[in-house]
Amino acid sequence: MGYDVAEEIRVVRNGQGVPATQPIPPDAQGHVPGLDIRPPYDPAAARALLDKFGYRDRHGDGWRVLHIGTTPEDRERDDLFRKNLRAIGVRVEFVNRRWVDSPRWRSKASYRSGCSVIPRTPATR
Repeated sequence: MGYDVAEEIRVVRNGQGVPATQPIPPDAQGHVPGLDIRPPYDPAAARALLDKFGYRDRHGDGWRVLHIGTTPEDRERDDLFRKNLRAIGVRVEFVNRRWVDSPRWRSKASYRSGCSVIPRTPATR
């Protein structure tokens, strides 16, 4: 709802992809042809849901802040992710780490919706 999958396929994946319309891929048993359960890309509705479930602007600056651990290789994807989250009022700050170091920083992170949310420390402020 808050992420433009079509733009990711066009920009990040150079047009080489098909949006997933359901959790079961087309060649697997249980796939229902024609079923599309994706939510529409709707930044206004995404902001309303964030407000409804308590992810509010805590500092009065119009932004919700999220820290996500990532790697330098993911820059293009991160830029698109940042753009989509900005459209729904979420300021994301990527903390670049090398995968070699990931066990160390992941053990300190909390996980929310598949993203590692890095706790605010003096080093990440």
